[in-house]
Amino acid sequence: MYFITKGTAILYDQKGVVPFLQLPRNSWFGEYQLLFDLRANYVIKVGGKVELSPKSSASKSDRTFFLCVSREIFDEIIERFPKSKFTI
Repeated sequence: MYFITKGTAILYDQKGVVPFLQLPRNSWFGEYQLLFDLRANYVIKVGGKVELSPKSSASKSDRTFFLCVSREIFDEIIERFPKSKFTI
């Protein structure tokens, strides 16, 4: 599971061509895959905005930072706080 602590992440279709969701700072993703033991059916691209042209390059201020929670830590948290599983 990933938490976006700075920047943005854009979710694309499986081929990485069609954007369908832009996640801002303080968003998260990957919880569904951990809860149901699934592989992601999307591609994540970070930095910038959907409307950036392919030739644009991201500056240092556009960088995206994540906090990653491993499966083991996620499972431990859910075990300690079982009501959180229903909220997620």
